[in-house]
Amino acid sequence: MRTISLALALIGLAASGPQRVAAQQLPSGSESPASRDARQAFEEGRAHFDDRRYLLAAEAFERAYASMREAGLSNAWMILFNVGTSLDEIRGREQDARDAYVGYLEGAIAAGDQSDSRITLAQSRIRELELRLEAAGARPRAAGTETSVSPVGPIVLGAGGALLLASAISAAVLAVENDALLSTCADGVCPASSREHAESVQGIAVATDVLWVSGAAVAGTGLALTLLLRDASADTPVSAGCGPSECSVQIRGAF
Repeated sequence: MRTISLALALIGLAASGPQRVAAQQLPSGSESPASRDARQAFEEGRAHFDDRRYLLAAEAFERAYASMREAGLSNAWMILFNVGTSLDEIRGREQDARDAYVGYLEGAIAAGDQSDSRITLAQSRIRELELRLEAAGARPRAAGTETSVSPVGPIVLGAGGALLLASAISAAVLAVENDALLSTCADGVCPASSREHAESVQGIAVATDVLWVSGAAVAGTGLALTLLLRDASADTPVSAGCGPSECSVQIRGAF
């Protein structure tokens, strides 16, 4: 089992050894709510990791990372090492562990911090994880990328939008024609010569309703397909992994 440690002085956490992370006392009122959430989530993650509940540990460290970013802490990237270390212990989560390590290294580069002793270890773990992914026939993806959206959804959504636009144009024509028809009538009574015009106005009204209802239905379908449908050519891995005390399943697929 890999050990875990992290120095987070800005939220009152400091590493006191390779396997122990202790919380320091801060003056009352010196912490923001986000910082307190980060401290609590970090302590939960450490406890889960020590008890080999690696999935729960990873989730807690991810919450701590999110809270640190919310608090505006510049060293939030450091906790991604803990996320990677936790996921690294779960079979089937190699890709996610690699992504977390990559995020940690990117944070170190952006911060100009090359002194962290975990950088070399993270680089080594990334290489090993990529070899394992390639051996399993999976192509390591760039961190943060997901399967692409199928073009079907946007195309259908665009068609629905075109129908709605046509209904708006038809409604404008209807308003003009209806005003012209009413101008030939007096006290609600129209001359017989306006009969053909009235039938034309009624036809435009029906067409407007049909275009609007159809456009709304097609656009709604297109929106649903855009959100749910994924490109069949994209990777669709299904991974399951188990640690000593828990199992997890992760599905990325085409709907």
